Amino acid sequence: MLLFENEGKDYYTTMYQPEIQSSMMNQKYAINMFKEWVWEGLMPMDKRKAIFIATVQKQLRHNMTFNSGVPSSASFRLQHFPKQGQELDYIIIYLRFDDPASIELQVNGTKKNPNLPSAKVDLESQTTVCGSHNYNEDTRELEFVLTQECVVYYKKLTTLKVTMHLTVNIADFYKNDGLTTFVDKMCAFLGIPTNKLRIANVRSGSVYIDFHVVSESSDDPNADQDAEASKLQAMKDKMINANNDGSLDVGFPVKNIAAEVQKSETTSESSAVDQKKPVGINAGIIVLAILLPIFLIFVSSILLTKYIIRNKNRNNGVTVHPEHQESRKIVEVDYEKMAAKPLPAMQTVQDQK
Repeated sequence: MLLFENEGKDYYTTMYQPEIQSSMMNQKYAINMFKEWVWEGLMPMDKRKAIFIATVQKQLRHNMTFNSGVPSSASFRLQHFPKQGQELDYIIIYLRFDDPASIELQVNGTKKNPNLPSAKVDLESQTTVCGSHNYNEDTRELEFVLTQECVVYYKKLTTLKVTMHLTVNIADFYKNDGLTTFVDKMCAFLGIPTNKLRIANVRSGSVYIDFHVVSESSDDPNADQDAEASKLQAMKDKMINANNDGSLDVGFPVKNIAAEVQKSETTSESSAVDQKKPVGINAGIIVLAILLPIFLIFVSSILLTKYIIRNKNRNNGVTVHPEHQESRKIVEVDYEKMAAKPLPAMQTVQDQK
C-alpha cells in the first residue's frame, strides 16, 4: 500500500489527481483524493486534503504523473506487514518535474543531497537502501527506492541557479582540489555558509560548474518566497558585477556566468500547468435540494389522503365528492316501499282528448 501526501502550501487548494503506471502495465490508473471537502455548515470551502492511498505491486518501478503538476513538496511511504523472516518489500518511484528545480531529499527526517548525474547509481542493485536515488536537473527526473517502514520526502527549493564557465583544464581542476577551493571562495564572496551552495554538475569543455545558492529560509515553510527571491537576485547582481570588473575570485579565471532565480512555488511560463480548482456549490442550490424532497412528500401525502377518502365513499355506495359532503344532503331510498306502492294509471293521448 503506497501512501502519498502533498505537503506544499497548496495542500488544501489544488486538485491533484496522481496517476500511476507500473513497469509491467501498459495502462495508467488514477488515485482519488482522500476524504471529502471541508465544509462550514452547508457551504463547501473548496478545500480537500491532498492525501492519496493506492495499492501498488511490489518490486516494480512506478511512474507517477499529475494533472496539476508535480507538487512542490511531498512525502511517500510504503505500508506492508510481511511475515516473520520475509524479505523487505520495495518499489521504485519515478517523477518528472514540470520546471527546473533544485530539490532537497530527506529519508526518515535525515537530509540527503541529490546525487550528481555523474554519480548515477543502479537502483535495481540498491533495493534494500531506502532513499537511494538519482536526480537529473537537466531532464528534471527524480527516481528513488522506497521500502516499507521508511518515509522519503522531497521539496523544491527557492534558489539562485548558476552556470559558471572556468578557463581551466578539467584534469587540472580536479588535481588541485578545485571543487573544494571553488565552494569555499564562492561562499566567502557571497557571505553564505557552505551548506547553502550545492553543486549540481561539473562538466568538461574547459570546466562548467552548475550550482545552486539556496535561500536562507529554505527550512521555513512559511518564509516569504518573494523576499527570498529578492535576496538571491541581489547575489546574482553582485556576482555578475564582480566578474565584469575582475574582482571575482573563485580560484580560477572565470570566462562567463549565466544565472537565474527559481522559486519553489511557481512554474515557468513555458511549462505552466493549469491548476484545477473545484467550483463551490451555490447556497441556493443547497437549500433547494433540501426543501424540494420535503415539498414533494407534503404534496404526495395530500393526494394520497384524497385518494383514500374517495375510495372509502365509493365502497359505501356514495359517489358524492368529499368537498360536497357538508353542502349536499344524502338521501337513502327505501326500495321496498316504492315497490309496494301502485303506480298511477298512464293516460294515452286519445284519453286526454
